[in-house]
Amino acid sequence: MNIRISVIAAMLCAGTLAACNRTESPQETQRDVTKEQAEARKDVDQARADAQQKTADAQYDAAKDAAKNGAPSGSDTAEIAKVEAQNAYDIEKKKAEADYDVAKQKCDAMTGQQKDACVDKAKSDRDQRISAAESRLEQSKQTTGSSQ
Repeated sequence: MNIRISVIAAMLCAGTLAACNRTESPQETQRDVTKEQAEARKDVDQARADAQQKTADAQYDAAKDAAKNGAPSGSDTAEIAKVEAQNAYDIEKKKAEADYDVAKQKCDAMTGQQKDACVDKAKSDRDQRISAAESRLEQSKQTTGSSQ
């Protein structure tokens, strides 16, 4: 009885390990890619909506201050620029993450070193885009900070 259980357990483990290295069928890959693209669009659209709301809030605050003080202040303009720069960064980061998730799904159609290289390239592309977005954000902070 114990031998049977051991044999069954070993077969289940072997089957599970073999499934880890199998290639997805083109249909499975396409389904996963399509699903990930839809989720990515939803995430990016939400990031854009959040950005629009933050910009609208900053513009409203600036208009309220201008009405109270008779004219818009430089700090209000700088605050709007700061919010817009942060929004641009947030959206670009969300796009990079979404594109990475889609690329990973495409990589699932591959196996072995080819899959590893595909995932590494996807990570590298994502990291480069995020790094570039961070640089633009920092540059904008320096520009906004010096104009006050």
